[in-house]
Amino acid sequence: MLIIYGVFGLQSVMATYLQNPQIRENIEMNKAGATQQKKDLTKLLIPPILQLSKENSIPVLYINPQNFASAWSKNIRDKGAILFQLWDRPVRCLGKLYTYAKYLNALNA
Repeated sequence: MLIIYGVFGLQSVMATYLQNPQIRENIEMNKAGATQQKKDLTKLLIPPILQLSKENSIPVLYINPQNFASAWSKNIRDKGAILFQLWDRPVRCLGKLYTYAKYLNALNA
């Protein structure tokens, strides 16, 4: 299982960072380049990972600390990725999987 934690909308984070004058003057990024970069980032982060997941039968779970209704969360879901609604649930799920794996190991020992 592959868990991708901290998936978030880079575009919204960058917009916030670029409001800071100290950061803005040290970043070379124009509006057209930023728009293209957003599109490329979406294509780069989601579909290839999902394709590899299908080819190799490895489940992939995305965890986004942003609101489930945010544009980036919707974009992830629209691409067919599994996204937990609340950020704490995957951590609980992983804990349950760990406990279950320990239980199976104890049975097989």
